[in-house]
Amino acid sequence: MDVDKANAALQDLGNSSWDQQEGAYKLLLKVLGNISEKPDEQKFRSVKTTNAAIRSKLLDIPGGEAFLTSVGFVVDGESLTFGGDGEMAGVARDLVQEHANRSVEARLREERDRKIAEEKAKAGSGVINAKFSGTGYSAEDRERLRREAELDKMEREAAAKNHIPKSSKSKLPADQSGQFGTAGTATSAQFKRGG
Repeated sequence: MDVDKANAALQDLGNSSWDQQEGAYKLLLKVLGNISEKPDEQKFRSVKTTNAAIRSKLLDIPGGEAFLTSVGFVVDGESLTFGGDGEMAGVARDLVQEHANRSVEARLREERDRKIAEEKAKAGSGVINAKFSGTGYSAEDRERLRREAELDKMEREAAAKNHIPKSSKSKLPADQSGQFGTAGTATSAQFKRGG
């Protein structure tokens, strides 16, 4: 078995559409799984190259036939026959499984990223429309509300940038000398003494 050629063939297979990849992975896992589980049964050790399903799901896909030959299948007339043992078929099956798992994960990440981008695009332009659709507001009213909300947001941001917080002591009562608690207000010491 040539692992480098097998991985290169799986890379080629991975460049196909997801439907083609999925069909090829399932077929490879089934064929190699059967061989590894029952290595002495001849019916599992060869695949007919004239079989329409095998041809469309595997042999016509870039990397499909190259993978089979790289893991020990040899051309035998109208068949590809596996020349290795059950352990070798198990190793080949594990290669396919690892590659298929990575492909599934990559596909799921792409879908997740696409959905996030769509949601961000919707949220950026359609929050007001989403909140008020179906509530009787016309498209013009929704647009006016959206513009007002954007202006309000810009005003709040500008006010926050220019806002200088006042000292918290400026809101507390003070006597003429500016001392807190001396202009008729009881201090904590007076409460403790009962005064």
